[in-house]
Amino acid sequence: MRPFALLSGPGQMRRLRPLALQALEAYGLAGAQLQPLKHWNNTTFAVQADTCRLVLRLNRPGFQDAAAIRAELREF
Repeated sequence: MRPFALLSGPGQMRRLRPLALQALEAYGLAGAQLQPLKHWNNTTFAVQADTCRLVLRLNRPGFQDAAAIRAELREF
């Protein structure tokens, strides 16, 4: 398997999608629809579940503090 850092942006998104689906399942949202939003240092997906719309953010551990994450999420 190619190292994540060597993948193209779309390739990294494809690699992260199963992780995003696992996160949704862990939160009781299995079957929700995912739409990629933004991918750079972190990756965000729009989530459409039966009862709500959410944003799922995948980030590297220790990359940003909670205040920076909240500020980024306000963009969506």
